[in-house]
Amino acid sequence: MNYFLISLVVVTVLTGSVKTGLGGQEKWYQAIVTHVIDGDTIQVRNGKQTATVRLWGIDAPEWDQPYSLEGKRFLKKLILYKEIEMQYFYTDDYDRLIAQLKYKNQNINELLVQKGYAWVYDRYCNKPICRTWKNSEKKARRTKRGLWKDDKPISPWQWKWKKE
Repeated sequence: MNYFLISLVVVTVLTGSVKTGLGGQEKWYQAIVTHVIDGDTIQVRNGKQTATVRLWGIDAPEWDQPYSLEGKRFLKKLILYKEIEMQYFYTDDYDRLIAQLKYKNQNINELLVQKGYAWVYDRYCNKPICRTWKNSEKKARRTKRGLWKDDKPISPWQWKWKKE
């Protein structure tokens, strides 16, 4: 089990910093963003504990892909060294916390899709909110925002597959 999450739960229970909504179904934990690794992965700190967080439901361009740097810069400018809210879903095989983020009541995962810095990752985005995100992706594509400026942008999962 991820020690960061255990510490996060202990800290939030002790400090009362868990935010609950939708009939008590969602739990949002607070953390400080200490590093933006790429357009869909960050590092956070809660007290003395740190963890790597992969944004759930989206996929941003790989480091060697067009628009990767733009997405990373956008995310950095928006949330680096800021306190964010994080809804944890699970820990992946790389020991990253898979989560949805909010900053100033704005869903960051969705914002990255709206700005054209990420795709909705259909393979994992399986909650009702994903329909809204898909509509945001279609609008970003239609208005040629971010990576949609290219006629045929290659999704990260296709990019990785082509390199193998």
